[in-house]
Amino acid sequence: MESFERILSKETASIHKKEFTYQYLKNIPRNEAAYGIFSEYRKGKLFHCLNQDMLISILQYNMAENLKISIYATDTPVNYQLKDTQNPVHYNDFIEITFVLQGSLTVMIDNEKHIFLENELYLISPNVSYQELKEQSKAVVFNISICSNHFDEMLLSDIHENSLQGFLRNCLLQERSAQKLLRFSPNDNSGQKTISNSISSIFMEYKGKKPGYLFIVKGLLIRLFDFLSSHYQFSFSEDNKKKYTSFLFQEVKEYMEKHFASIQIKDLTDKFHYQNNYFNKLIRDFTGMSYSEYLIFIRVEIAKKLLAETDMNVEDIMVYVGYHNKGFFYKIFKNSTGLTPAGYRRKS
Repeated sequence: MESFERILSKETASIHKKEFTYQYLKNIPRNEAAYGIFSEYRKGKLFHCLNQDMLISILQYNMAENLKISIYATDTPVNYQLKDTQNPVHYNDFIEITFVLQGSLTVMIDNEKHIFLENELYLISPNVSYQELKEQSKAVVFNISICSNHFDEMLLSDIHENSLQGFLRNCLLQERSAQKLLRFSPNDNSGQKTISNSISSIFMEYKGKKPGYLFIVKGLLIRLFDFLSSHYQFSFSEDNKKKYTSFLFQEVKEYMEKHFASIQIKDLTDKFHYQNNYFNKLIRDFTGMSYSEYLIFIRVEIAKKLLAETDMNVEDIMVYVGYHNKGFFYKIFKNSTGLTPAGYRRKS
């Protein structure tokens, strides 16, 4: 697949000859398919509304210059510029997902100013007062507008209640319902390529509009939010924070039990995207042991089982559980059980 940087470079280089004012766009008929979106007033408030289930667009903000917009509602993208000095306050009747590809974007959400930086993603719930502060923004952003019911159904599909991922999806739905804004910020740069690839796949599938493309795009969105919820920081309620740490410890425990012979704490950092100190604290909170102590505990428990239930010799067991120094293995085994491995086997 072509790199997302090259795709983005091509799309943002498109010529945006048409120049409109916002007033012109407000008069676009609701059935105008090329734009995929229309405006209407509800009880004196300006609403943006979709005339399809999902819409993707790319916006280029460059401070006081015209805002460049590319809309991919049909097979032929619509490229135009907005000449207004500022965008009006409006409300959406859909969920808007915005990923900042480059630069920084400043917006007002329910009268609070927020600045979103490169590689951050945010989700705005419907019926929330929203305004992009064009003159304070220099950014390229990728927008996905999607009907609320489709978004919720998407996250509920193939959900495993008792897994960390299932919990995070349910949590995401709860937080989306309770909050006006969900902000996802990267823990580090390790997930940047995965996010870029996901956005690229979503964009190319949507732009191509081959038969079944919406089903594929929704599947790609599920993967994207699964990755975001487990690799990016986002806000939890206090109750959900406690549940999250419990689910996370269970996943860490299972991972350590599966890879007990060769695991290093760096493997946990690579897998779960937290720093070493976090895992020491997490494991101590649930077991009273540090990471190293807990790993010894797991290995000794496996060694005890093998001594009691098999005829494997002690040195083979030692190597199997991840040790290559006989003196050290005997020392930690006796510290844990009060017996040598041979003594433990005889007692069993």
